[in-house]
Amino acid sequence: MYTLAWTSSPVGALLVYLFEPTNYIIPGWRWVLLISGIGGIAAWLYRFRLYESPRWLESHGRIKEADETMDKIEERVMKMNKASSLPPPQFVPYSTTEDKMPLKDLFKGEYKARTVMIWILQFLQGGMSFIIGTLAPLVLVAAGFSIIHSLLFTVVIDTGYVLGSLAAAFVLDRYDRKAEIILFAILLGIDGFAFSLIHIVGLILFFGTAYTFLDNFFNNSWHIYQAEIYPTRARTTGTGAAFSLSRIGTFIFLSTFVAIVDAYGAVPVFSINFLFGVIIALAVFFLGPKTTGKVLELISR
Repeated sequence: MYTLAWTSSPVGALLVYLFEPTNYIIPGWRWVLLISGIGGIAAWLYRFRLYESPRWLESHGRIKEADETMDKIEERVMKMNKASSLPPPQFVPYSTTEDKMPLKDLFKGEYKARTVMIWILQFLQGGMSFIIGTLAPLVLVAAGFSIIHSLLFTVVIDTGYVLGSLAAAFVLDRYDRKAEIILFAILLGIDGFAFSLIHIVGLILFFGTAYTFLDNFFNNSWHIYQAEIYPTRARTTGTGAAFSLSRIGTFIFLSTFVAIVDAYGAVPVFSINFLFGVIIALAVFFLGPKTTGKVLELISR
């Protein structure tokens, strides 16, 4: 799903490159937004085909629906793995009664450290994840390329988002997610700093594409991780609050970064970006639990 979503990045840049000089009935940039809007409507309609969480259904007393949903999921898993049966389920004692969890409870007990960790990660990654897409065209223009040519280069750089996410789908479950987040946060900081120092087109494209490639290993890891660290009763509250901070961070940092690039160049911005990677790595290392391969009910009680 995430891989498919990120195809919008290079496709969007390509559409801007193709439509920007045109004026068919309406200006070209309006066609780009119109196409995006149609895609958004299609995604909204497809949401009706998604399964409800069996854990959520069970916690609300809808046992029959939970069982039917599990049957559908298990049928798909067996089909995907060409299996005629599944191994017996592991019994884990837990209560099916899950009351609503208010926001303040995210800062109680075992969830306090997790919430602080994921809030730090989300606030800072909002700047890290979108820094290349926002600043690469500006860096290329500053290097003497026209905005149209810089957009074409951005198409190449943004293909890394798709390739990185696709590769991550086959790799992430093999290793510990906590370790993956730490590793890729540091690698993003290093790669971004190298990108800011380079003035040769080929190397700009290499380090820019490497950044987007690594970024979607990073993004896929923490998207899964933030859902694993909260129980069903708190997952929407916990992940929703954290992801809201991500959007706030994106607004604050990208607005600031553009001004800094204009005044001082790209090196100071990507130095800050490297610092963000270090802070995220430290927060996850000291405050984040290990989750990979563990039963959800044992991670969060």
